Amino acid sequence: MAVCTRLRFSGGTPGQYESIHTCLNVQVDPPDGLILHAEGPVEGGWTMVDVWESHDAFDRFASTRAMPASSIPDLPDIEEFPLGELFQPDRTLASLLR
Repeated sequence: MAVCTRLRFSGGTPGQYESIHTCLNVQVDPPDGLILHAEGPVEGGWTMVDVWESHDAFDRFASTRAMPASSIPDLPDIEEFPLGELFQPDRTLASLLR
């Protein structure tokens, strides 16, 4: 079952995120099971929202790639919930960032 994860990094900065993102290289070498990734600043930190094919796919990525690459000292607050529906309109997502 597909799941959505929300990771909130209290005190996280764009620079820390960019450092980890570069190290993980997910755009060139995406992890198995990742359907969607979004991230951005929130009050007091940084948040990432991912959609995964399953909890196990997220868990494998977290334990084998993300945690070993993390330079952020505190673990994020993680919330996960099962998806009842996932819909992606037929449009270029990059246009939403402008």
